[in-house]
Amino acid sequence: MNITINTTEDCDMRCKYCYEINKRNRSIDFDKCKKFIDLLLSDENYLDYGADEFTKDIWKQGLIIDFIGGDALMNVDICDKTLTYLVYKLNTTKTERAKIWRNSWRCSISSNGTLLGDPKVRTFLEKWQDNISLGISIDGCPEIHDKNRIMA
Repeated sequence: MNITINTTEDCDMRCKYCYEINKRNRSIDFDKCKKFIDLLLSDENYLDYGADEFTKDIWKQGLIIDFIGGDALMNVDICDKTLTYLVYKLNTTKTERAKIWRNSWRCSISSNGTLLGDPKVRTFLEKWQDNISLGISIDGCPEIHDKNRIMA
């Protein structure tokens, strides 16, 4: 099961090809992230709603929580709070999903990589290193990369 949380609309770059125009300094509220996790871990059977026989039990294979944004690492505090809450709820909720996902979850983040030197980002990545997959986008050789990637 792959779920996606758009942590922020903001980005520190203005890449020429980006489809996200009119970027705003707007982020998701942590209470919405908590409600989303609570819903995921509830006893409701909505995960199977409309699914065929092949896909209806796919959630039993694990959970991937995917943080996206402009650049999700611009809102690293929300990512950290959400993962902390997720782990807490996985270990205190008695639903079948919580029991399965307790030892079968990962976090995925896509980033342009410009914030990897930020101490808060480094602390976050080190804290969750056993459960995190970090994708860094690169546009080829330095000349092409630098031509298309423009700092805000």
